[in-house]
Parts: sequence; structure tokens; C-alpha cells
Amino acid sequence: MSRDRSLGPARGRVAVRILAVASVVLLLATITLGVITFRLLDQRATAAPSGPSSAPPSSSAKPSSSAISTRSPGPSPTRSPTAAPLPETQPRLMSQGVPVLVRSDFTVRELAMTRWEPDVYTELLAPVERTDGAEISGTVYVDVTAYDEDGNIIERSPTTFSWRPGQTLGVISLAMMADLPSAARFVIEQTAFEEQAFEVTGELTVGSVTVGEAYGLETVADFSLTSTLSAGIDIAEVGILGSVDGRLFAACVSPVEVPAGPVFTDDCIWKSVSSEFVPDAPPTPPAGATYEVTVSF
Repeated sequence: MSRDRSLGPARGRVAVRILAVASVVLLLATITLGVITFRLLDQRATAAPSGPSSAPPSSSAKPSSSAISTRSPGPSPTRSPTAAPLPETQPRLMSQGVPVLVRSDFTVRELAMTRWEPDVYTELLAPVERTDGAEISGTVYVDVTAYDEDGNIIERSPTTFSWRPGQTLGVISLAMMADLPSAARFVIEQTAFEEQAFEVTGELTVGSVTVGEAYGLETVADFSLTSTLSAGIDIAEVGILGSVDGRLFAACVSPVEVPAGPVFTDDCIWKSVSSEFVPDAPPTPPAGATYEVTVSF
């Protein structure tokens, strides 16, 4: 859908949306951290091993996808600080010049980021794929950690996303407020998979994306989605990913009320992101841009 936005109203609307999205990000991060803390405390009470090592990995071996086991709901086992880290599960990636190591049952396509700026949240987005046909269903727990040259943790952010049978694309989305320019490596590590059945079936596909007037490195993007979902969803995390030549140039992940109807529209704060360079221009769709949608319950 299109809207007539002057620069003044657009700035005001973008500012309000930014504050709203930032509040939701902080709330989701707090809830996720609380859940993981509860799991760890419950685990310690049953004399399970202590938390995962903060030491950076030193091996590039590639195990099979069964290296990280699927588990039923309940406290997930963690590794001793002295235990060797799990081996990497795919070739290393690069994100704005920093190596990215992955240990997961899922293939990470890239790790794209917004611009590094002091005292500002940097958003990290990693599209993930699983095309082996496994009919898994549940919640995936992931840690994304930034290390410095000495192997010290700059920041570690836990997050989750859901996965349903037949799904092939998802996204890891989180925010870090840290001295990321000093990062020597990022590690994306799947820490648990909790089996869970989802009653809603079907998918979302992008109908159109209309980019509004830019405000800095952000803009309001209107989008329409076609839904084959079997029921509406009160709230879901919907990601709109814009790519060119297989690389993200803009993205947003927002809480959205998904109706039961076949077509619906919404908008989000679309941000310039990149895994190849630090973004310095607003998210203007280049020629040949393609769009994908992800949904996490």
C-alpha cells in the first residue's frame, strides 16, 4: 500500500516506530535471558555440568548435522568451562571483515549487521536454512557471541526462533550494544532444540514492498503478504529480508498480528544492513532486488 508522507510526519512516525521496536527488542531479550537463566538454575539444582566455555574455537572440522542433538523439552545440558568447544558445522563466513564461526544444525547464510556506532544498538541478522527434509518442529535456542583478539567475550546475546515441519528459511535476529569494532570473531552456536508442536500450518510469501522516504539509514517500508496459514496468529515475529545477488541490503523483523485472511498489509522500520561492508546509505532497493519473508511464532 502507498502513503503520502512529508518529511516531517515521516520523521515523527519513524521515531515512534523505532522506540516501539526497540522496546519490543529489549522486552524479548529480557524474557529470553530470564528463560535461559531459569533453565540454567534448574539444571544446577540437579547437579548438571556448568555453562559453556567462553574460549574461542580452534578447529574448523565439519561434523554431520547430528553433532547437535535434538532434545525434548526440559533443562538442556551445558558444557564445562574446560570442555573443548563443539567443532564448526560449515565453512567460516565474514561479516564486515570479522570471521563468523557457526555450530548449528542449521546452515547460516550470512551474518549481516547495521552500522557500528558508539552507544547505539547494532542489529545482527542471520538468515538460516535447513533443506535436509527433516520434519522437525520446535524452538531453537542460539547464542551469538562477540570475542576480542584475546578470546575475551565482548558480548553474548541469547535468542530463539521457531521451526515447523516443511520450513526451509528462518532468521536469527538480535541487538548488541557493545564495542563491536574491536570484535575479532563472532560465534553463532545452537545451544538447544526443544521439540514443540505448532497447530498452525502454512506459509507467508511477499506480495510487494513499498519503500518510503529515507530517514538516515532507515525508512518505513509498507509490505503486503500472502498467507496460506491455517489460522491467524495474535503475534508473530515477521521478517522482511531484501537481498541482491544473494546478500542482504535491508531487513526488518517486527512483531506483527497475522490475520487469517489470504492477504494482509503492514509496515516496519526497514534498515540498511550488510555482511560485506558497513552501511552508509539508506535502504534503497537496487535493480534485481528480491524479497523473502520469515515468520517465527
